[in-house]
Amino acid sequence: MQRTISWTHGRVRNRPPKSGHSRRVDVPAALIERLELRRTLAEAEAAVHSREASIWIFPDPHDESGPLDSRFFAIARWPRLLPAAGLRYVSPHGLRHTYATQLLQAGRPIAYVKDQLRHASVAITRDIYGPALPSANRAAVERLAGATGAPSNRPETVPGAEGVSQPREFQSR
Repeated sequence: MQRTISWTHGRVRNRPPKSGHSRRVDVPAALIERLELRRTLAEAEAAVHSREASIWIFPDPHDESGPLDSRFFAIARWPRLLPAAGLRYVSPHGLRHTYATQLLQAGRPIAYVKDQLRHASVAITRDIYGPALPSANRAAVERLAGATGAPSNRPETVPGAEGVSQPREFQSR
């Protein structure tokens, strides 16, 4: 992203990002295809009606020369789209947290997640999403044990756990 689009007092603001740096967010190829299809359909519809196509992928429904106001979308459109798709409500910002949590739980490095969310530091990402990594410490200990030649890095079975393999807690005496 080289520009930031926002709405302030009913007017579109188009300015450089706060950090002064461009931003790169990875997007799945399937989403790129859908957005390109959306653009193609919008251009075809504009041609049929003998008008210029909007430069925006998501134009303002009342004035296609401007972008869709994200607040309008969050308040007026989003709550109706989810039930129509058979989904429970989650705020658009909540999707950001879901995205970050799923990346971390899938084992992506915290530095990568920090870059995707555009946090100023890994510490901010860790402070917010650290609880999403409950097994990170155990995995690190197991890797260390494997690197030091420990006899086994497999968890022991706790008696009475009905055949479920669970790590035995270290007990100091």
